[in-house]
Amino acid sequence: MTVRARIAMLLMAALAACDQEPVAAVLADASDETMSRLRATLASALDRSSVTLGAGDVTAVPEVSVLPPAVTPLEGNSPALPIVFDILLQNGDCYVRRRGTEELVALTDVACNPALP
Repeated sequence: MTVRARIAMLLMAALAACDQEPVAAVLADASDETMSRLRATLASALDRSSVTLGAGDVTAVPEVSVLPPAVTPLEGNSPALPIVFDILLQNGDCYVRRRGTEELVALTDVACNPALP
């Protein structure tokens, strides 16, 4: 094997290592600041001014749900369902991925840890 071929193989291996597949993650903490950033990111992803999160511990479970907007007095029952996002860790950065559309959105200044199996 030539020196150039070896260098090319090493470069390809290094590039492949940098672009890791996302893994399930949980938020490192549930402080008010972290939760505020999470809500702001999800609201932006859904093109809403604000969102209400469903029940669940984002420091223990690698998913978060956004409740549908509240029903107004003029509406009866609403068929709207919560929107679920998976929390992911990729290359050291935290993301949320919407189920169904697979849209990936970065969680800026939010720390994540890999989820336990």
